[in-house]
Amino acid sequence: MEFTLTEEQQQLRSEGLSLAELVPAPVAGRPVRDDEVVFAALAGKGVAGALLPAQDGGRGLGIADVCALWEGLGEGTTDASALLALSAHALLTAVPLWKLGTGQQRQRYLPRVADGQWVGALSLHELAGGSSPANRAVTARPAEDGGWLLDGAKSQVVNGRQAHHVLITAATGDGTASAFVLDHDLPGLRFEQTPDGLDRVVLDGASVPARALLGAPDAAYRELVPLALALDATAVLAPWLGIMRALSDRALAAALDGRLFGRPVGRFQNVRFAVADMRAQLELSTGVLYRAAWELDAVDRPGRQDAAVSRLFVTRAARSVVDAATEVLALAGRFPDPVAEQAARDVAWLEHAGGGVDQARSAVAASLAGLG
Repeated sequence: MEFTLTEEQQQLRSEGLSLAELVPAPVAGRPVRDDEVVFAALAGKGVAGALLPAQDGGRGLGIADVCALWEGLGEGTTDASALLALSAHALLTAVPLWKLGTGQQRQRYLPRVADGQWVGALSLHELAGGSSPANRAVTARPAEDGGWLLDGAKSQVVNGRQAHHVLITAATGDGTASAFVLDHDLPGLRFEQTPDGLDRVVLDGASVPARALLGAPDAAYRELVPLALALDATAVLAPWLGIMRALSDRALAAALDGRLFGRPVGRFQNVRFAVADMRAQLELSTGVLYRAAWELDAVDRPGRQDAAVSRLFVTRAARSVVDAATEVLALAGRFPDPVAEQAARDVAWLEHAGGGVDQARSAVAASLAGLG
């Protein structure tokens, strides 16, 4: 198996770098992400429907192709939190609508999703599946008209304030849940702002029509959640490869140009070790992530292990690179550095969002033990 980028993927990575120039630079002290800025900059540029089929208005790219495109976006913007808004729309909500949606749902949503006209939202708690108490906070019970009545709330919602629709799982029994696609104007549904810069979706006796069910009843933990986790561990995570590359290059330049005690910073052994370790972490992360992406593209029913290993390893590597780059930049007199500061905020979020590192560790262990 060959995991080097193809010529087409190299072009997609370059495309991502070029598109990144359209996204405004990070602003110190802003919230976790600014989704409206990202969508305004990238609207109509072919990224919103990157994974969707051409007949549904998309580009028909594979998972590894999108990883290359998103890697370039990450290197160019050096802003993972801003790209999370794009990923939540183009990957975590669009792909389930394509894979699990009925013909009517696909016809209604996908063309407008692909061109960015309709923005999708979801709670990052969905990535923790049934293990998250937050996911049991929304319940669904059958209504007499064949639809559903939903009650409860979920936090950590990405794109809530500008969403046309939100994907949500609701508990339907002990250990079971169903997935729904809900339009923003549904009576009984509202979004609230929260201090963390994300949103909260509240459902107060919302009457949901039967056509809003996404996938089979009681099957969200078998259908939607594994799909979202696989995407989160590959394409959603891919911008961090670009960010690690940008930080590594930034630190190397500082080591070559900066001086400490009258000597070039790069002469100090701890700086050399830090530069070497950053490059090693980047190369290993690239191999792990693209292997998981290749499996998703090539295997009908891929296992969870490669995706979970990717999520775990890349997250830890990102933390290591951010810390090492910060140290080198500080020794070279280049700190505070806006890129390193932004990355430090974003990696702290990456470590805890959704199921976080512990969720990935549990998934790897469960796979190794044959527990699913």
